[in-house]
Amino acid sequence: MGGCTRGQVGYPDLITIEIDAPIDVKRTIYGASSMQALVLGLKTLASYLYGSDEYREKRLGIGGEFGGNLFIPAPAEFLKDAPYPF
Repeated sequence: MGGCTRGQVGYPDLITIEIDAPIDVKRTIYGASSMQALVLGLKTLASYLYGSDEYREKRLGIGGEFGGNLFIPAPAEFLKDAPYPF
């Protein structure tokens, strides 16, 4: 997954998230502060993970448990499938 990069003076802070195959996505998220960039980055990451075919078809998980808790709070749009809200 991605790392956090602080913006230059006068520019917004940013975080880059990266998920390898099979989801295969790399996005840069900007915020007015590093905290906002981090929160928005986590929400974006959760949307990609909980919204993926791999999660819905129980091919994505942690610790040998597939289709359950990914230990990332889910945005409201995914509460019917994901374990707990953001």
